[in-house]
Amino acid sequence: MRRSALYLISLLLLPLVLRLPRGVPGPVQTDEAEEKPRWGTIAVIYLLALAYMVVFYLMPAQGPFLLQFLGASPASTGLLLGVFTLTAALTAPGYSGLAGRFDHRRVAGLGLLLLAAGWGVVSAGSSISGVLPGLIVAGLGGGLALPSLYTWLAELTPRAWRGRIVAGMSSAIFLGQF
Repeated sequence: MRRSALYLISLLLLPLVLRLPRGVPGPVQTDEAEEKPRWGTIAVIYLLALAYMVVFYLMPAQGPFLLQFLGASPASTGLLLGVFTLTAALTAPGYSGLAGRFDHRRVAGLGLLLLAAGWGVVSAGSSISGVLPGLIVAGLGGGLALPSLYTWLAELTPRAWRGRIVAGMSSAIFLGQF
């Protein structure tokens, strides 16, 4: 019964999907001269985003082993894994308050330094209570780093290239997760 309901819904939505515009871009109307992207700086931002995601996934991949070694129960391991991600998720919206006051490159640098310092505290932690501050500091850094890297990239990229360049950033992030 469930499969037939999904089939019916998909048949009802099919005509709507087929009527969507094809998305072929029209000519860009700009008064500014055709700028070329600064590929060297863009590549650096891509590499920073890729490295950030590799480091970001250290905790879900290696954290349970470290926490088990420190004597954490499965419930506290899950809680500690969530602290890092939750801190990053709560910090990221706060980036908008910093965006106008500080240079986004400096905020990205600060975020990456906080991330590194947090992981340093985690690696030096000899107990669960010693790991928790490191996870919070790393989460603060992660919440600042990624939005500022996107802002840096968007400011750097010419308008006509912005969609393609930001799509490349998404690819770098997903490669870092892989």
